[in-house]
Amino acid sequence: MTTVDAGPALLDGLTAQERSEYVRRLPVLGFQPGHALLLEGSQPSEMYIIESGVADVSRSLPSGRVHLSRLSAGDTCGELSLLTREPVSATV
Repeated sequence: MTTVDAGPALLDGLTAQERSEYVRRLPVLGFQPGHALLLEGSQPSEMYIIESGVADVSRSLPSGRVHLSRLSAGDTCGELSLLTREPVSATV
């Protein structure tokens, strides 16, 4: 069973038990290194919670691709675009 002690900020209003139950019901997906979860400019239909490993966040600028950050266990991506219905602002 997966537990999320700290968990993503999106789940802050839940107790530890509620967070664990929520995460337990989510599908677990595996991705190969280099696979993009979200593409800048796309309209996502899902969000992701990183359970293990890392995911790099980058954005295209006129001067080229710029690395913005690195996500790791407990981080989320895609939730803002789902809530705002705006295109994804970076590639993850």
